[in-house]
Amino acid sequence: MNPRLVRLGCQTAAVFVLILLVLAILLAPKHPVASIRVVDTAGKPVAGVVITPDGLRTKSGPYSSGHYPWRREPDWPVNDPVSTDADGYARVS
Repeated sequence: MNPRLVRLGCQTAAVFVLILLVLAILLAPKHPVASIRVVDTAGKPVAGVVITPDGLRTKSGPYSSGHYPWRREPDWPVNDPVSTDADGYARVS
């Protein structure tokens, strides 16, 4: 077998694997973001409200007990407080 063809095949395979690796990193799932809007009783947005994430519910339903605590692990999103913007929206990861 021609050594040039073997070398070209290896280089092509290496580039293909590198492209797959880059795509896997770029397309990996990110932490979801909750968009929360705070309004007053008249329905007007309230700016500057501080929201501190405390617990999660995975889906709506007739649940009657507590909540899932926000765990402190390296691969989990942080629970830093966020503030609402001028339109009353806050993004919580």
